[in-house]
Amino acid sequence: MDNQLIHQNQKIFSLLATATARFRGLPVNSNLSDFLPPGELDEKMLFRQASYHKVIQDVHSQQSTSLFSSLSEAMRKAIAQRNLLELSAKLMLAGQWQQVSRALLVNGIQALVMKGPASSLQFYGDASVRGFTDLDILVDAFNLTSVIPVIEETGYRLKGDSIPYTPKRYVQTPHHLVFTRDDSPFRIEVHNELFEGNQDQDYTLGRLFERTVVMQWNSVALPALSAADHALFMISHGTHHGWRLLHWLVDVAAILRVKDQGFHEELSEKLNKSRLNRQFALACSLRRDVFPVPIPPEYEMLPGNFY
Repeated sequence: MDNQLIHQNQKIFSLLATATARFRGLPVNSNLSDFLPPGELDEKMLFRQASYHKVIQDVHSQQSTSLFSSLSEAMRKAIAQRNLLELSAKLMLAGQWQQVSRALLVNGIQALVMKGPASSLQFYGDASVRGFTDLDILVDAFNLTSVIPVIEETGYRLKGDSIPYTPKRYVQTPHHLVFTRDDSPFRIEVHNELFEGNQDQDYTLGRLFERTVVMQWNSVALPALSAADHALFMISHGTHHGWRLLHWLVDVAAILRVKDQGFHEELSEKLNKSRLNRQFALACSLRRDVFPVPIPPEYEMLPGNFY
């Protein structure tokens, strides 16, 4: 990779991080400004990276500021169109979730939403702030195949549904099914475990559903994991994927800035019990280089921290 390309990547990441911090009311590391001098900007790379890191809305919110003063009119229109498309799709998904949740309840299957609009509501106060491209659902169903005909009643189809339904089909992925719909840009992923293979009795389906919280998403009821359970899952998920997306680092900053001592005490206990304290410390270290949100004191005593 030549020096010019490295500089473009640094500049674009700094632009995306700064736009995201401003949109979501977070501090941003002042060192990032070193990569923001005026100059030629690879607009196609900017668009691709904003889409990849799921921060199109953040960029769109800052188009009229000095951050993006050099953008061409064509690129401004492209970003605005993508942002409108994403917001419209999220509104449509709220209605589709209502259909799916009703169908599951009619058949005696409890369901709640993970990540996506649920974590966006819990940690940003708005279901549309956080970017998402699918809807993750946790169902209280021991046999995950039992949800297939129920969800297919709503117009979704099991991905690759030309393969006959046989027990062998689910040997490799017994706790995760993916559904798509021709008229929807989103897919639905259905799970019946929060942490695959975890034997901790505090994370059985029964215990998780006992702690369900219900929020509102465009006047649609949105049951979700408790805030602490959700934060723990987001930390585990980001760690699993190597924290490669900017919007996962933003989530860490959003978790840290929650103004609720009880939440931080509960999450600290869960991190220690789940042995995710070192992974959380790593995430905080990575986040510090971009979004310097203070570490609440509840985490300072965790074993293995290196804040």
